[in-house]
Amino acid sequence: MSHNPFSASKAPTREEYERAFAPHAPVSTGDHRAVHIELIDADIDEQIVDLVLQFNGSGVRTVSSCQGDPGAIGDAEGGRYGHVCFTLPDPQLMAQFLFGFLHNLTKDMWDDVRVEMTSSDTAFLGWVYFRNERIQELLGRLREV
Repeated sequence: MSHNPFSASKAPTREEYERAFAPHAPVSTGDHRAVHIELIDADIDEQIVDLVLQFNGSGVRTVSSCQGDPGAIGDAEGGRYGHVCFTLPDPQLMAQFLFGFLHNLTKDMWDDVRVEMTSSDTAFLGWVYFRNERIQELLGRLREV
């Protein structure tokens, strides 16, 4: 199992965040029900709240997320990849986190989980794309390290 070099401790559970920061009632974010999490001041799709909190507890700052939809990717009636997008202050740290840690943690999941790095004029962004059906496995792997 890969070691997460950015994690000082395990991320608090969803229940711990909810008790501490009293999120609002579920809201709608397009096609998905979401929960507002005060700590990160964001509406997070219900199926990935724990995953997003785990990423934030690992020392990155999430900036975008979506739980995706189950089903075959690319079919007319099929699924869509979910994602978590985040920033780190340094491109070398980003590359190490994505390709040294996350890639090694998920490489046997093949195309069900993909990592990618992009840049804009102001930031480097890390992207983790995942099939909706693999959310719990991805979360479990992150919690183990």
